[in-house]
Amino acid sequence: GVARAVEGRWAPGAHVLDIGGGTGIVYRLLPPAAREGLVVSDVDPRALKVAELRGRGGQFRVGTVAQVAGPSEFEAMLSLELFTALPPERHAALLQAILMGLKPGGVYISMYDQPSFPHDLRLGLLRQLVASNPPADGESV
Repeated sequence: GVARAVEGRWAPGAHVLDIGGGTGIVYRLLPPAAREGLVVSDVDPRALKVAELRGRGGQFRVGTVAQVAGPSEFEAMLSLELFTALPPERHAALLQAILMGLKPGGVYISMYDQPSFPHDLRLGLLRQLVASNPPADGESV
C-alpha cells in the first residue's frame, strides 16, 4: 500500500509534493508523520477543495508540477497513477518538471494500483529521465 511505499523515504516534516493529489486519496492513506510538510497539488481546484475538507491542516496548491514546485524545493515527490492520466507526449516534460523541483538527492515515488501502465514503458521513462539528466560523478541513480 501507500504507507509501505513511502515508509522511511523521508524524514517527518520534510517538504514533499503529492503530484495530481486530486481529492486527497494519498494524503489520507499516509501515516500522520508522513503528512507533515506534505503539499497536495492538482490542476483541478474542485478536487483540491475536497482534499482540503478531508485533510485538515495540509497544504494545497492548484497547478501543474512546473507551476507549483519551485527549483529544488522538495525533498520528495510522489504520485499515484499519474502517468496513466497523461498522454505519452507529456511524459518527458513532466519528468523534467519533477527533476527540477526535487532537491539534490531527492526521491520521486511513482505508484500504480493498476497494471494498465506497462512496466517496460515506465522503465523507458526512467531511462529517458536519467539520459537527459545524468548523475554527477559518484552519484547513484
